[in-house]
Amino acid sequence: MSERMKKGKFENTLSPSRQEAPKAREVIDQLSERLGFIETEELSRLRSELIAAMTHDSVEEVRDLVGRYLLLGEQLVSEYQDDDFARAQIGRSIRMALIRRDAGRVDDYLADLEEALEHANSLNYDDIVASLEEAITLTEGEDKAGGE
Repeated sequence: MSERMKKGKFENTLSPSRQEAPKAREVIDQLSERLGFIETEELSRLRSELIAAMTHDSVEEVRDLVGRYLLLGEQLVSEYQDDDFARAQIGRSIRMALIRRDAGRVDDYLADLEEALEHANSLNYDDIVASLEEAITLTEGEDKAGGE
C-alpha cells in the first residue's frame, strides 16, 4: 500500500456536533481525503482550472476539464480495493461537489452531495452519511439565510 493510501485511511471521527457550523464545513472540506481520495498535483491543478472555467461559464472547457479530472480521479481510486475502493469513490464524488461549491454552483454542489449520500447510505457507512447530511443541512440553511 502506498504512503498516500495510508494517509487517506478512513477515520471514524467525521461528524462534528450540530452547534459547530464552521467545524461542519471543515469536515466536508476534509472528508474526501479522509475517505482516501487525495488529490495528486495534476488533479489539484485541474481543480483550479475547473473552478475558473465554471466561474466563467466556459461550457466546452468545463466539459473537457471534468472529463480529465474524472479520468485521473478514477485512476487514483482504482488503486484501492473493497471498502477502501468504495470510500475513495465517495471521496471523489465529494471532491467534485466541492469544486462546484467553490465555483459558486451551490445547487450542483447539493445534488452531488445527495448522490454521495445515497451511495454511502446504500453501503451502510453511517458515519459518512451523518457527515454528508450535516453538510447538506448546513448548506441549505446558509442558502435560505442568504435568500432572506
